[in-house]
Amino acid sequence: MKILIQLYLLFNTTVLFSQKVALIYNNPDNLNWSSVLQEGFLEQKGIPVEFKVTNLFLSSPGVMRRDPIDIIKVNGEYYMWYTKVSKDHKGYPEGWAGTIWYAKSKDGKHWQEQGQALDKGSTDDWDGTGVYTPNILHYKGKYYLAYTAMPYPFVRKHSQAQIGMAVADSPDGPWLKYITNPVLSPGVGLNSPDGFLVDDAAFLVEEQKVYLYYKGFARHEKEGKPIRGGKNTFLMRAEALTPDGPFVKHPVPLHRGHEAVVWLEKDGVGSFGTGWSKYKYYKSDEYFNFNGVRPLNLMVEPKFKIRAIGVYRPDLNGEQLSRPSWGICMAPNKGLARFEIIWNN
Repeated sequence: MKILIQLYLLFNTTVLFSQKVALIYNNPDNLNWSSVLQEGFLEQKGIPVEFKVTNLFLSSPGVMRRDPIDIIKVNGEYYMWYTKVSKDHKGYPEGWAGTIWYAKSKDGKHWQEQGQALDKGSTDDWDGTGVYTPNILHYKGKYYLAYTAMPYPFVRKHSQAQIGMAVADSPDGPWLKYITNPVLSPGVGLNSPDGFLVDDAAFLVEEQKVYLYYKGFARHEKEGKPIRGGKNTFLMRAEALTPDGPFVKHPVPLHRGHEAVVWLEKDGVGSFGTGWSKYKYYKSDEYFNFNGVRPLNLMVEPKFKIRAIGVYRPDLNGEQLSRPSWGICMAPNKGLARFEIIWNN
């Protein structure tokens, strides 16, 4: 990691402005992040972490429910937010065309959909195409819902996603979007590790700091326009004194992966690297230096691979710190599924 940071300091410059953050990478040699952060960096081998699906739920014709988030427990009930897309929406079943909904459960297994939590903006707003991939934080009596969005009109090849925030006094809403949205924007410049989009927010709280972990999608350019930088997605991090921001980016990729899944453990921070990576369980004792510790076995059935996951996090719920034991993921029937995590140690 020290070598990686030295490379960053040698080639890069950081520019911060207002509540939004941009990274400018001055790369005279056209530095490619996919060659800097090689898979297997500081890797250790171990017994695979297994996953077992126990039940499917919230499936209905003509509807896609996807990208469930970390689960919290409030007054004896479990809460979960996710993206919902109807078949009559342009872009179905992709998440960028959806809106954010939520469900409750008494036992974490049987869920009842409650309704829409957050709608997209008007076609003139930064979130005019859709709102999706949310995540939740309960902080000092208020609830904070981070979400991803893109402006209207959406062009898959070039549209760039940003992260916004909404706040409420109750997990049932109503939710008020920040007037300063978006709170996190893509970096700029060739080969920025989050230069095409920022997505998949997840929160950690340490004393007087709030960490916003997110997925960065590398950027390249073609004919002067930004395009996706291959299958180069990384776990990234920004921090602020409160969820209100401003968020300042830690400019170095933490590990590969297509989803931001993090939690606090007894002796540090845990993370799953899933999608576009060699699926791994990562550990860090410093909130940013992650080591690949053990592989993940995400294929639970021949046609069912665990993806787009949210986990029940004891650290979000005031419980004793531990690794997650269960979570929710997308199901092949366009609904959702509960899975158990088998740590094998």
